[in-house]
Amino acid sequence: MNLQQFSDKYDLVSKKEMEKVSYLAFYHLQVNNQPDFLVGEVSSWFESLNFPKPNTTRLERNLSAQNDFTRGGRTKSFKLHAKKIKALREAIPDIQEKSTEVESDGSILPDSLLDGKRQYIQLFGRQINSAYTNNIFDGCAVLMRRMVEVCLIHTYENLNIDNQISLSPGRFKDLKEIIKDAISNPDIKLTPDSKDCLDEFRVLGNLSAHQLYYNCKPEEIKRVKGKFRLLIEELFNKAGKKVEK
Repeated sequence: MNLQQFSDKYDLVSKKEMEKVSYLAFYHLQVNNQPDFLVGEVSSWFESLNFPKPNTTRLERNLSAQNDFTRGGRTKSFKLHAKKIKALREAIPDIQEKSTEVESDGSILPDSLLDGKRQYIQLFGRQINSAYTNNIFDGCAVLMRRMVEVCLIHTYENLNIDNQISLSPGRFKDLKEIIKDAISNPDIKLTPDSKDCLDEFRVLGNLSAHQLYYNCKPEEIKRVKGKFRLLIEELFNKAGKKVEK
């Protein structure tokens, strides 16, 4: 888990200053293999979590006086006492477990657009954002293609015309055929901009998924991410209750 997740899980915001320091020192020991810390580093930890910045003179005095801390290996550094480490390990046994939560920063699809949508739709969106932010551009392209396909199918379902793209119950035509129909379908009434860009995401996703020597470049995603957000917003509106919680 990252530092913010750790803080939220163990409610650091409600803890007293020195208990905050204990928890944060333990986090950095376990996760970042940092055995000791400086007073200035504690201030940085607090600031990163939007906690009030501690008075450094008072903090250094308290660190020297409390039995939970002892001198570290670096000059003017401190570290947790072995007894405190043992107690925190018993209280926080899962600190090094990898979180399954997908961290998303709204880099392509903003949170405001995903709010209120079904869980799997939100997860698609968060994975798209996370893939782009973490430079996983082939993965981002494939996920964008998948989001387009899912939203198109839900649009047909919401309009009660999914029989036009169905092969059998739960099975649908290839995305290329669905897009071809959607562009000309008078019931769907896509905007001209959406019609123009719809197939781009199928092609981009297919290249990343199937082209042997192809790797998606960051500029390729950057070039289309604005169009993608507008397209998905339009498809969300047309899919209506099929994508809503």
